[in-house]
Amino acid sequence: MSTLNKFLTELGTNAKLMEDYKSEPVATMKAAGLNDEEINAVQSNDTAKVKELTGGGEYAVVVHNVKEHNL
Repeated sequence: MSTLNKFLTELGTNAKLMEDYKSEPVATMKAAGLNDEEINAVQSNDTAKVKELTGGGEYAVVVHNVKEHNL
């Protein structure tokens, strides 16, 4: 499992991480070990790139829902 996969999985299950992400998204992703390409894909809400970087699956939906619904 990639670092991005692990981060997005944790983001969906860890309320503290979600709060950190909402207040400081880039710093939170850097602290989790994401690289610039992963951070840029998440920040730009590029679901196709997130899917590519995670190998597909529902991770892009998590990113989209956080941004669209201010979760």
